[in-house]
Amino acid sequence: MKKTLSSIALVCLVLLGALPAWAGGVETPSQATLSEANLKKLEAGGQICKVTSDGGNRGEVIGVVNAPTAQVWRLLMNYDDFVRWFPDQQESKTVSRQGSTSILQGVVDLPWPLTNRSFRIRDTSVTETVGGETRYHNGWTYVPKSGNIVDTTGFFYVSPFKGDPNRSLVRIVIKADFGIPVPDFVLNWGSRRMFPRIIEAIRRASPAPKPTASGSGLPG
Repeated sequence: MKKTLSSIALVCLVLLGALPAWAGGVETPSQATLSEANLKKLEAGGQICKVTSDGGNRGEVIGVVNAPTAQVWRLLMNYDDFVRWFPDQQESKTVSRQGSTSILQGVVDLPWPLTNRSFRIRDTSVTETVGGETRYHNGWTYVPKSGNIVDTTGFFYVSPFKGDPNRSLVRIVIKADFGIPVPDFVLNWGSRRMFPRIIEAIRRASPAPKPTASGSGLPG
């Protein structure tokens, strides 16, 4: 049975918004719930990645970045700079911004034989304090008829890993419908290549802070 390209390359989309989407609906941003086995995997530098196309068209990746949460969040919120580091991002531009909500425009390079996909999304970001620690998240939705996709929603969620504000637990969830039939290999491409590359790219673009005289790793 044919499937539509969902969360895969749209992960590269890495965009953000806030309206109801297609039948899949908008997923509320939340921190990952992790088992002991998953915590050990993340501690060792691994990632948790899952791509499904069962009507929800959903992709998710979770990883740890050895950099402060505020630093990682600044990187993820600087959409104009995505073309420099985000995998397969060909265009990234902030069209407008009002308070914590932005309209973002982008183009993502899809694997052959698919054609590139363009879009605009509405992104809303939130900073909150939970249990004494600062967490950051956003949510995005597609601006209808702004590009050549059908729909997309998703979010980034950044929180301290094991309570350490200098280590960031990053969760990315993307739901997308490109509206084009593609073979199953695209789903495998998303789970084995695209999503893991996003976490690795965030790690490269968010170097760990240099130790200070006090050994805290952050300026005093």
